[in-house]
Amino acid sequence: MFPQADTHVRSLSRDSRKNYGSEALLDIRSSVRDGVSEGYIAFDLSSFSGSATNARLRFHASLEKPGMAVLLVRSAVSTNWNEKSLTWWEAIPHTVTLGRAEVTGGSPAWYEIDVTQFINQQLGPKARWINFAMVYGSESPNRVLVGSRESKGFEPQLILSRGPFRAKVQFLPRDSVPAEGYLPENGTKFAAKEGGFSYGWNQDMTAHVRDRMSTNNTAQQKKLAAARRAPTRVHETFSYVDHEKLKVKAFWEIAVPNGRYTVRVIAGDLVAKDSVYAMNVEDRQVFDFIPEDTKRWADGTVTVEVKDGRLTLTDHPNGSKNKVCSIEISEATN
Repeated sequence: MFPQADTHVRSLSRDSRKNYGSEALLDIRSSVRDGVSEGYIAFDLSSFSGSATNARLRFHASLEKPGMAVLLVRSAVSTNWNEKSLTWWEAIPHTVTLGRAEVTGGSPAWYEIDVTQFINQQLGPKARWINFAMVYGSESPNRVLVGSRESKGFEPQLILSRGPFRAKVQFLPRDSVPAEGYLPENGTKFAAKEGGFSYGWNQDMTAHVRDRMSTNNTAQQKKLAAARRAPTRVHETFSYVDHEKLKVKAFWEIAVPNGRYTVRVIAGDLVAKDSVYAMNVEDRQVFDFIPEDTKRWADGTVTVEVKDGRLTLTDHPNGSKNKVCSIEISEATN
């Protein structure tokens, strides 16, 4: 992917209030005479789901004069910034060195830095605008010139690879702990969440999630829960999909790359059996199940195709007081 923004800033007093966001080259320098010049590059990862198996920052660089210079790529911390107004006075803080490139000779060449660990650390609900800083490795009169996004054909690139999409989500209250390996769904609206995933409901469902092992249950519910044993932690929690207090029909979604998916859904309640469990994933019905004392949970698997970038779980018309415990999603590899 190409940058959302890039620019450089200069410390020298006559240049410190200038903006260079329209320049075709990021000018990186560090010398007593010419001051310090730093470059910044930002990428928007909001469309990327899951974690990266490999991530590389690729850029086209050269030296002003023949020789060798060390260019450091560092992690930069900032909210969205404007490449057309940024100056040295708003310079972006940078913290950890992610890699270094030895820029040699006078001819331009492509360089790559492995940033996989950094990208996976940053993916999450509050960090989808990923920033890099480029700084000189030591003092030198030479300058490193890096192609910017205005340099057509020589723009910086963030090259991302990922394995097959996998996600396991458990529906439970905010103060409850999910089973190991499961993402928590607390009834919140669709948004970017932990682990680089984006998922959630079409409305606020926080009042409709339950944990039958929580102290928030009634005395009778606690007694029933204590007398029974759920197969796993996943079976102890749920969210209503269909509830009499809902004014708008509820549905749940997760952002996924378009393709074919195998989806497992578990529905049920450790305490009550006053429901009919019938749900759809995309346009496929997963199950149509009436719970009994000896079989309280529905467990079904379907294969579906996603064409709009979101896998959707909905209530089926046959359902009544539908409750979903978990959903497991695996991208088909053939």
